[in-house]
Amino acid sequence: MQITIKDVIQKRFRYLKLLFSFEIIFMIGIIIILFLNIFLFKGSLSENDNWMINAICGVIIFFYGFNLIIFIFIFAMISSFYKSSDSEKNTISWQLIGSIMLNRKNL
Repeated sequence: MQITIKDVIQKRFRYLKLLFSFEIIFMIGIIIILFLNIFLFKGSLSENDNWMINAICGVIIFFYGFNLIIFIFIFAMISSFYKSSDSEKNTISWQLIGSIMLNRKNL
């Protein structure tokens, strides 16, 4: 059996459709988490919870690459504007931006 370019392209599109459906679900979850951070917690999560945000950001960028980097960057900037000038409350936004920039090198 000979493998043609058409077969390879069709197989790739099958995986891309599956990945796209997971990406939509994942994006909805991330939007919910970021809105909770912005509006409910006002960025006042404890230092122990910051690893969770870094881990979420790393997982997104590892699986989806550049698709969500700018999206998350904008949300992190918005959340930093909603917070008070207290430096402890701003750490989560800047850690999110920092983890985006660090993980971007891994691409």
